[in-house]
Amino acid sequence: DKPFKVILFDYYGVLVTPLHYGIMGYEWDCGLPKEFLFKILRQSGDDNCIAHRLLCGKITMDQYCSKLTEQAIQQAKESNTALPKNFNIKRIVADCIDDLKMNKEIIAVMAHLQRSGESNKIIKVLPITKSNCKIVINDNNDNVVGYKICILRNSWIDDTNVIDSPISCKITLFLKGLADYYFESAQIGLVRPSTNIYHYVMEAINVQASEIISIEELESSAKMAQNLGITTIVATENRVILHELGKLTEINGELFQQTKPWSCNEDNIVHGEITTKQGMKIHFVEKGSGPIILLCHGFLDFWFGWRYQIPYFAAIGFRVIAVDHRGVGESSCPPNVEDYSMDLITEDIHQAILIGHDIGGDLVWNCCLHYPDRVRAVASLNFPYLPPHPQMNLLSYVKRYPSPLQYYLYFAEKGQFEKHLGKDIRVSFQTIYTAADDGVEGAMDVGEFNLPDIVYSSLESKVLDGYQRTCFMTQEELDYYVRTFQVTGFTYSLNRFRNADKCWRWQMKTYGKKIYQPALFIGSDKESFLAKSICENMHNLIPNLTCLSPQEVNEALDKWLQKIGAFDHQSSIFV
Repeated sequence: DKPFKVILFDYYGVLVTPLHYGIMGYEWDCGLPKEFLFKILRQSGDDNCIAHRLLCGKITMDQYCSKLTEQAIQQAKESNTALPKNFNIKRIVADCIDDLKMNKEIIAVMAHLQRSGESNKIIKVLPITKSNCKIVINDNNDNVVGYKICILRNSWIDDTNVIDSPISCKITLFLKGLADYYFESAQIGLVRPSTNIYHYVMEAINVQASEIISIEELESSAKMAQNLGITTIVATENRVILHELGKLTEINGELFQQTKPWSCNEDNIVHGEITTKQGMKIHFVEKGSGPIILLCHGFLDFWFGWRYQIPYFAAIGFRVIAVDHRGVGESSCPPNVEDYSMDLITEDIHQAILIGHDIGGDLVWNCCLHYPDRVRAVASLNFPYLPPHPQMNLLSYVKRYPSPLQYYLYFAEKGQFEKHLGKDIRVSFQTIYTAADDGVEGAMDVGEFNLPDIVYSSLESKVLDGYQRTCFMTQEELDYYVRTFQVTGFTYSLNRFRNADKCWRWQMKTYGKKIYQPALFIGSDKESFLAKSICENMHNLIPNLTCLSPQEVNEALDKWLQKIGAFDHQSSIFV
């Protein structure tokens, strides 16, 4: 059995940047003596001191700030310190809170620990390599549970309409949603540092001190916890936290840094459905509030392909919607090939920031041209903008001029590729979603990857072996893909490639036009058809284009969204 059951995280200084950073910065900018304000704000004393009463919920933030402003002015007179004009503690505290950021590296680890039971189900086929991590030590797959996550926060009652900004509120809501247990001082009447709060937590969640790891901002809090028998880590820096957690949980601390972003699944997200003018039912999932980001999946995928992006962008202030395009997932599957032409699919899209992957990228580029009023900005992952050839459709072009797009010919043959994919759906998806990473032991070489060959048993064996050596998908994720395409099959997905002439004639309506929306393209260096000339030519067709080489997708999109001013607030909530 695991010796620990609960991992306790301090809110400020561990999951969120410490409040005193902003205070110290203000002192420096105004030329005040070091810790002049910090000592006033963080005054210590008995339970009747003003800071303790604020954090217990006995007085409000407005009362606290008014009292502290008076104290600061008096202290300045006594120490002959010049305060800035219009000095006001309320405004200073508000600015500090508005600058808070979440520590995404630690939060990613927290989410990974929480779902450790899920990941353990495939641990026997995942040797530790540079790109995967053994995250649990219990080998009993029938009774595995992850670590419970508990967050402790010193909080207050805000009656100022100034202090708790939209950013800080979003941070709080996000962390509450991620934690199994979340305790705020103003609600329970207990303030850190104090031994009483640990007794309260142990009773509330029914654990012993020996079953808790507590990650603390302050050495004083860590000592109190240690005296009760709680194992502690002082959060001096992320590297230390990861190293110590690795030792205590028998997880390689260095491999913690390779953890995947937090994700969503079919059970913890809102599902919805709309009916288009043509009577098509389009299924979607959504999360968050704010400006809309619409995610358009690629070939042999559905909304679930965005599982690592949806929680991230919901957390930083967007309403994220990921659709199942017609013919996949829970959306309508019309019977005719013509129902899957690009002109009809784009009619299903409404105003938003559009982000597409694979042929979903082709979709969002063309949506910019035909429906510019619907697109605030556009991003494509691994699919450049390819303007139509003036004399022939793409299929005819590929037939005449051999290129890395030759697989289009195979996809266009009715009944061929779906027959191969359907022979063994699980093997098919293991083939398609096997990692092609030089750093992964046993990963499949892109050069030997040939879609039609999946019918051959020799490759099936190699695929299975390759899949077992990579953590590209968990068993649960693969199962969801298999279940989804067992219902719809593959013909409807392939019908998109069987509308070459109709799509070409539609694209020619905007021939010669440019895309003027803010645009982003991220291309993989492992994609053979992404010739340098193609990417360079995009700048002539898309004046406001940003091109990026492969990198962490969420961070790249986050920075681009900040650059184009897509946020309701000025910056991301992540460090």
